[in-house]
Amino acid sequence: MRKLTTILLVLLALSGTLCAETAAFPKYDSVFTITVPEDMNVKVDSDAMVLRTREPKDLASFVFIELSSSEAHDSESVRKFVEQYVESKMRSLAVEVTKRSPVAEESLNDRIKGFAVEAEGKKGGLRIFYTATAFSFDGKRYFLMVSLRDYTSTADYTRNKVLKASIAASTLAAGTVGFPKDHPEFTLQLPKGWKANIRGDGSLLISTTTGEDISTLWDFALKGLSMHSDATVKGFAQRRSEEITKDMKFTDLKCTKPPSEMAIAGNKAFITTYQGKMNGKPFFFDLAIFSVDGMHYFYVFGLAPEGTKKPALEHQRDIIASIKSTE
Repeated sequence: MRKLTTILLVLLALSGTLCAETAAFPKYDSVFTITVPEDMNVKVDSDAMVLRTREPKDLASFVFIELSSSEAHDSESVRKFVEQYVESKMRSLAVEVTKRSPVAEESLNDRIKGFAVEAEGKKGGLRIFYTATAFSFDGKRYFLMVSLRDYTSTADYTRNKVLKASIAASTLAAGTVGFPKDHPEFTLQLPKGWKANIRGDGSLLISTTTGEDISTLWDFALKGLSMHSDATVKGFAQRRSEEITKDMKFTDLKCTKPPSEMAIAGNKAFITTYQGKMNGKPFFFDLAIFSVDGMHYFYVFGLAPEGTKKPALEHQRDIIASIKSTE
């Protein structure tokens, strides 16, 4: 698992604020997704996911962070942390607390439960409502959802409720997977032993369930690419391969297969293969670019240690072959 995490951390991330229907967190090894309210913007950084309304003067903000294992590792430590966290934050925000609830177990939705503390207070002429809810999908990694909002705002109350109800695991088990998540243009079949994870930039990570032997990245372009000639497609495949391997700090890189034609979903596609070293270890790097309609393109790249004796995307031959248009 350490190999996979290392590779994820050196990926070039898509940056900026997303105005999307779905967001995932943490950014590089996403554990859960949320549905973003239509009137809110979301920004996913390496250490936090922050949602704010599009109205600059609106007080409301919703923040998700991951807790360290020293802060939260079981029910008892989580209860203690949440209580102390709210007390500390209200003090640092200079909010005069008028009411605070004890730590209580809460069902965020029908999938997960957590521990929450609510506090009411005053700051100037504002009535503040502050909540902190800690939750976990596996009892090992804990996350905190914090909301700061106007006590009198019905809209903020609804946003908070909708966000909690939308929290869902981002890991997809074997079976049919559609991409992009919100408006799928194609589907693929994940065989047993593989899993898919929606990342914070909207791309899809597909890997073996062990995550140890083959570190496989499927980085589908979030918005796809519109191209109109074979030369343009081939040029992109080569350029993007070199950009990614540079960002991943490959050394001794050589192209062992220039962009060559193949077929994906019954349409013309192109694949290119490289070999090089990452952190001193030899790896295969493959990138394929394809379209299911001849206009809107996606790309996928893979990594595999040379010790496997097969180029990276050869490990996913059946998955690639299963790609089908949703049209």
